[in-house]
Amino acid sequence: VDRAVELLSPVQEKDPKMYVIPFLLGEAALRKQDWTRAAEQLQRCMDLNPNFDSAMTGLARALAKLGRVDEAKDWLKKATGGNPDNYRAWYELGLLEAESDPASAQSSYEKAIAIQPNFSVGQRELAMLLFNQKNYSAAVPKFEKAIALGLDDAPLYNFLGICYNQTRQLQKSIRSHRAALKLDPKLAEAHLNLAYDYQLLHQPKTAREEYQKACDLEQSFCKFVPPR
Repeated sequence: VDRAVELLSPVQEKDPKMYVIPFLLGEAALRKQDWTRAAEQLQRCMDLNPNFDSAMTGLARALAKLGRVDEAKDWLKKATGGNPDNYRAWYELGLLEAESDPASAQSSYEKAIAIQPNFSVGQRELAMLLFNQKNYSAAVPKFEKAIALGLDDAPLYNFLGICYNQTRQLQKSIRSHRAALKLDPKLAEAHLNLAYDYQLLHQPKTAREEYQKACDLEQSFCKFVPPR
């Protein structure tokens, strides 16, 4: 990133009207999480090319990180208005809408993955939105798709396991929670959820072992350990 900045900055000085240079410098700043510089460069790009939807998307991300959420939303709506196939803009809009307007966020995520079904983080965020709404059956295929696309992390398997548990697919729930623990043996929540799976299957000994493991890792979970 630093090398790219070193190479591009002199070009920008020689030709300040070349919009692609501030775009590339803005993208480099985004990768460094230098949100202020990213916003400055991407705004410069927009001044030179007002219809460049990729720059709008990047600028929105920088502005959101700077706490300027309403401005960020305006840029994303402009980006999707100019290019309805900009799946990253739909995704970023979903992120900004998730807390305040879950229904709009769901629509934005769905548009993102309809355009690009292999967009793994879009699948994940839609799954989490559905999970938080307790729509477990709808969340399952989204979690499964995110994992199949390579998002192989313990919390994701744990959430998928909860969805399976809530839809009474207990063997799948056990497999998911065990997959989570294979990736992170210290994930207390996965031990707790696995214990509950075994409790529902009327396997008290195995359930107690998992409750105890959860307790050993997280004191607040000790209340779930059944007495001997």
